[in-house]
Amino acid sequence: MAQPGAALWTNRYRESGVFERSIAVGADNGGNIFVAGHSGYYGVNQHYTTIKYSPSGLPLWTNHYYGREYPWYDFPTALAVDSDGNVIVTGYSAKSGGQYDYATIKYSGAGLPLWTNRYDGPGRHDDRATAITIDASSNIIVTGYSPRRSFSPYNNDFATIKYSSAGTPLWTNRYDGPGNGDDEAKSVAVDANGNVFVTGYSSGDGGNFALIKYASAGLPLWTNRSGAWGARDVAVDTNGHAFLTGGVWNGTNSDYATIAYSSAGATLWTNYYNGPGNGTDGGMAMAVSGTGNVIVTGYSDSSGDNGDFATIAYANTGVPLWTNHYDGSRDDLPYAMALDVSGNVFVAGLSYNAGGAVDMASVAYSSVGVPLWTNLYSSGVANDIAVDSAGNVCVTGESEGEFGREFITIKYSRISSIAPIPLTIQKAGNQLVLSWTNPVFNLQSAPAAHGDYTNILGATSPYTNFFSGDQQYFQLKAD
Repeated sequence: MAQPGAALWTNRYRESGVFERSIAVGADNGGNIFVAGHSGYYGVNQHYTTIKYSPSGLPLWTNHYYGREYPWYDFPTALAVDSDGNVIVTGYSAKSGGQYDYATIKYSGAGLPLWTNRYDGPGRHDDRATAITIDASSNIIVTGYSPRRSFSPYNNDFATIKYSSAGTPLWTNRYDGPGNGDDEAKSVAVDANGNVFVTGYSSGDGGNFALIKYASAGLPLWTNRSGAWGARDVAVDTNGHAFLTGGVWNGTNSDYATIAYSSAGATLWTNYYNGPGNGTDGGMAMAVSGTGNVIVTGYSDSSGDNGDFATIAYANTGVPLWTNHYDGSRDDLPYAMALDVSGNVFVAGLSYNAGGAVDMASVAYSSVGVPLWTNLYSSGVANDIAVDSAGNVCVTGESEGEFGREFITIKYSRISSIAPIPLTIQKAGNQLVLSWTNPVFNLQSAPAAHGDYTNILGATSPYTNFFSGDQQYFQLKAD
């Protein structure tokens, strides 16, 4: 077994360009890994690039999507993997005049393009998909923002589209907030009944967020708004409760905020977090564990204008359970978070090192908030993170290479779920005989019960330890 958090493989990808960035990662039920990003030269020839890797890191296929207006921009923003191992990638793609449409593409597990859908809103201007999810019937829901007008001010609206698994558009819903200004959806989630939740920024007095719930058939069920707020992510639990995280203005700067809503849209609880630096704090990503705990991560000013990762766990009732900061040498900013089936938490983003360069940073916590491991990859930024079916952690992003920016994808080993086993101790004259049944466990000793335990080199079961004048404690540890 690899040590938890050990890098199992690292893959870099570049074409002939100098501005290439992996944006999203996902995994299928067989442990295959999909990444999507944009490739090409900065300013021209930017196109979707989607790659499938085997569980061992072998590249299986690579697909490119060029929009209608070569050599302009085509930028993927999100991907999702369905239960059959198909991958769906969405983003925005150039059209005539240099503006953009939503562009959503479905590939089979073998890499065959199955369908492509574009969405051009009524303003015929910049339509940009930002998020994607899949329901239990393999329908695909895409959201983002789309202008109402073809001239300035363009007045973006939320624009949410549901496609069947075969790519048939089932419904399209737009939302124009009461400010009649810009409304930009940032995140989408779906519950077990196929209801769709969309959130993001929505113009209004003081700046607002909006959370909208749609029935599976597209009927708007309710909308919640709040002033002085910016929502970044939404998650849903098994009871159909919705949770938001983002930032809220406190009169001087922003605090980290998390809100819970019932399935009927009633506010259940609201929690604010002001970091130790009393500066700018904001939620970036969230998830709900199998036990219903709500985990959020974001940035928090620690002191001296240096930001940290700040990860907080709440019980489903809103009671704070634990808070952890990751503080590198300088500024740290998380972009994504994922959970495994045991509720362990993985956060990824960037961390500036002492020399002022940026590193890809990945941090793991147990379900009760114990820091498990931290990994830094030099000259990189993590843009997304996912957990595969075996519990391994996959991080993707961008890294500076010899000729410019490249895709970087790293797979880290899982956190072991080995059950504890007993250590049997028998006294035989002036010696102890220690026995255990699983060779995965190493025998360790320490001079105090809560001291620093170290491996006893070469110790195998049964192990004989002679008495000495000092007390000695033993434990087993799985590597």
